[in-house]
Amino acid sequence: MTQADLPTAAVGDVPDGADGESRLLDGLRRGDPAAANDLVERYTARAYRLAMAITRNVQDAEEVVQDALWSVLRSVDSFRGDAALGSWLYRIVTNAACQKIASRVHWLSTSRPFGAGGHCSLGFVQKSLIC
Repeated sequence: MTQADLPTAAVGDVPDGADGESRLLDGLRRGDPAAANDLVERYTARAYRLAMAITRNVQDAEEVVQDALWSVLRSVDSFRGDAALGSWLYRIVTNAACQKIASRVHWLSTSRPFGAGGHCSLGFVQKSLIC
C-alpha cells in the first residue's frame, strides 16, 4: 500500500467536530454502511501511518489497520465516549501493532534463526520497542 492508495476524503465529505462525530457514531451504531465508509475515509490514512511507525512493515500495518477498523465496527456499542472516536481507534491500532511486534519477537526468540546450536541476541529488538 502506498500513500496514493490510502483513501482521502474531500473537504466536507466527512463531517468535522463533535456534531460530525456524533452523527458518525449514530450511523455506526445503526449499522449504516455509509457510516462505515465514512469511518474508513476519515481515519484510515492516519491509522496506517501510526501502524507503519510502530511495525515498520507494510503488510503488518495493513493488517493492523484492517483489524482495528473491524474491531471498532464490532464494538461501537461499547464505546463510552470518554475520548474522541479517533483516539479510541488509534489506541486500538497502537495495541494491535504492539501485539504484532511482540508476536514477531516471540517467534524469532523461539525459532532459532541460526540453527539449533546457534545464538541470536534479540536485545536490540526488545530495546527498540516502545509499546
